[in-house]
Amino acid sequence: MDTTMRVVADVGLPAFAMKQVTQAAKTSDNLIYCHYGTRENLLLQCYLHVDGLIYEMFEKENFQETKSPEKFCENMHKLWLRYFRFMVKNDYKTLYYYEYRESKSFAAMQDKIEKRIPNCVETLTKDFGVHSEGSEISSEYFWMYMLDLSGVFAKKVIRGELKKNKDTYEMIWRLLWNGVSFPLMKGKLDAETVK
Repeated sequence: MDTTMRVVADVGLPAFAMKQVTQAAKTSDNLIYCHYGTRENLLLQCYLHVDGLIYEMFEKENFQETKSPEKFCENMHKLWLRYFRFMVKNDYKTLYYYEYRESKSFAAMQDKIEKRIPNCVETLTKDFGVHSEGSEISSEYFWMYMLDLSGVFAKKVIRGELKKNKDTYEMIWRLLWNGVSFPLMKGKLDAETVK
């Protein structure tokens, strides 16, 4: 699977061929097909592997519901920064993950992919409803927001389009946070709260 993710990160999903994996891994086509069956199943298993790593990382977080807008902001920042660092550190896995998430293959496999929302995201979603004066959102949308928008920026850092440093991470956080915090306390909080 690791070789598959590296190949896709390098050439992109549309240009991906099983032969590239067998050549890079120095193994036979038969072995790959015997183990995974099809190209689509191999791609799905790679996606599920990375998705599982992300889910496990989030499940390790244990936030208590809070009535404090400052604590909510602090929790969001902590969680986001951990995720963003994970994505940048796992560069080829991140590039693979988002390449697959944005593909027709992903859309076609939705019925085989369990939609899991980590408990800490459920807690933060509830806190968002409390602090946004009734502007409720679904935990699924909140999760998608965190994953997908962070991924856009992580890919740019990985590819060298944005600098890999604390200032860049904080700028990205402020952009994402302002998108989440718009309804919160009518401007009483900002990303400076968690610096």
